[in-house]
Amino acid sequence: MAERAVRDVSRPRPGPRPRGGHPQRRQPRPQQAARRGPHGVAKRRVREDPRRHTTRERVERAPKPAREPLDPATNRRWWLVVVVLTIAAFVFAVFEAPTFEAAQTQISGNARTSDGAIAAALGIEPDQALITYDTDAAAQHLEALPWIDSANVVRQWPSTVRVVVREHEVMAGVGDPAGHRWWLVGTDQLAIEAQFTPPAEVPLLVVDKDTFDAAAPGQRFAGIERVYDLALNVPGQIDPWVSNWTMDETGSVSANLTGSATAVFGAAGEARTQFVSLASILGGGTLLSCIDVIDLSTPDTPVIHRGQACITASRALGS
Repeated sequence: MAERAVRDVSRPRPGPRPRGGHPQRRQPRPQQAARRGPHGVAKRRVREDPRRHTTRERVERAPKPAREPLDPATNRRWWLVVVVLTIAAFVFAVFEAPTFEAAQTQISGNARTSDGAIAAALGIEPDQALITYDTDAAAQHLEALPWIDSANVVRQWPSTVRVVVREHEVMAGVGDPAGHRWWLVGTDQLAIEAQFTPPAEVPLLVVDKDTFDAAAPGQRFAGIERVYDLALNVPGQIDPWVSNWTMDETGSVSANLTGSATAVFGAAGEARTQFVSLASILGGGTLLSCIDVIDLSTPDTPVIHRGQACITASRALGS
């Protein structure tokens, strides 16, 4: 009895069953949302059977393997091939396409040099590719022409050679003793062109025959430094009095003045002081018709040589 009583005490008595069903289920099972068709009839969700797909669909849906990246060295080689082919195509187009040939020229700045002479100096051959045309050599050929002082030759794409020239400025005319032949002389005593008439509106220099004959076009006129500097630097108040300049075989320079007088500057001397002395004589109202020579060889003490007719007339007036 005692043993049975102990068992009865240890076994719990079953209580009333929970209202929700099983004692371990505290919450009711959630109901799945019913699917309804277009007519309100509930349908069951049917899992899609993978066996219903075709082989092609299964292949398309199958995961594709990732493409392996290109090796960096291989990638660089491919890019190098592309760049080389592009450059080759461009070079072929530039060299062979008629669009890039030197088909025409534009010339400006020439007044005394003809377009034909410039075109001949350019030396553009038929079918000449513009990219291979040597513009530096062309500019040198142009500057070798007598009147061209400087030349600029450039390419103007797609098919034009543009030429801009600057011609020499005539600074003086140099003639022979007879006055039958003349050289046009530019900056730095450059002999430009020979002609038979003296140029206008520039100083005229008459030199000895040997000095004149030694001149050549495109070369510096040798031996005329003294007379050239005096003629180009004469002051404005003296220039209207000077008809021309002469230089003899010894290098002595003289200025032929209006009224038959001659101002002798000599082969050397301070030009500025000589000009000041001559200006004081010309500004003093002296009649140049009575003066034969004004000797400025000694600049500070010029000597005036009068004509014999003026001396006789002066003596007659004095008596």
